[in-house]
Amino acid sequence: GGNEVFRLYRAESDSAAAFAKAVPITPTDRRVQDFAWSEKGDRLAYITVPVNRSGSADSIVSELYIGDPKRMVTDPQSAKLVATLPGGGWQGTDWSMDDQTISLIEYVSINESHIWLLNVATGERMRFVEKSATATDEPVAYSSVQFSHDGKGFYALSDRDSEFKRLVFVNLKTRQSTVLTTAIKWDVERYSVSKDGKLIAFVSNEDGTDILHLMRVADKKTLPIPKLPLASLGGISWHNNNDALAISVSAAKSPSDVFSYSVKTQELTRWTHHEASGAD
Repeated sequence: GGNEVFRLYRAESDSAAAFAKAVPITPTDRRVQDFAWSEKGDRLAYITVPVNRSGSADSIVSELYIGDPKRMVTDPQSAKLVATLPGGGWQGTDWSMDDQTISLIEYVSINESHIWLLNVATGERMRFVEKSATATDEPVAYSSVQFSHDGKGFYALSDRDSEFKRLVFVNLKTRQSTVLTTAIKWDVERYSVSKDGKLIAFVSNEDGTDILHLMRVADKKTLPIPKLPLASLGGISWHNNNDALAISVSAAKSPSDVFSYSVKTQELTRWTHHEASGAD
């Protein structure tokens, strides 16, 4: 079971013994909801909510902290409180490429969520509203915000003007969005942008089947995709070489295995072989 008080831990990765000695770096009285590394890798932003509330009528306040993980090992209280956020539905943190801005998603309901942009230096936040939005519009559900490599905007999943959740790019200057997956009449569930910002991998759920897609950012052209087992596709993540894409694959007879796909060679490599299940 566990007590559901999720905390962040830091462990050295130079040996198995060192890795086993993971040290908590966040306090015991707050549960971590989400976290994200800065682009430089020297700071960690994380959102927490209080634990051990006295009753369901208590008002919930989320807190956004930023800290140096190395210093937090010896002093978990050293992380700086950057923003106090009303409610408990805050998640989706991502840092801009210059580490000056953090995106936040305020979850209201399955049909509505809001994007906020927070100034790391001042803690000031602003709700981002697309230029075409009006007061009479239907609520929009956003998720998975990720800043673009060139700093001109961000990617997100959005169901604006659609019955499906689509991958969009939003220009920060014009506040206008461009749908990148107009040809796909199904929900896009997740995506990953390569480290150099030139390629996007995304997964759509098409009539109950997960389908992997690859897109070149410059001209929005789709690229060849590997022939994967008929299965559920979990996490997808790019290697720092901007060529290899890691894919988590789960099927009825294979609970979870990892593959990688090379865009250059179009070669699919299986890295793990899960033990066969004994179930009929």
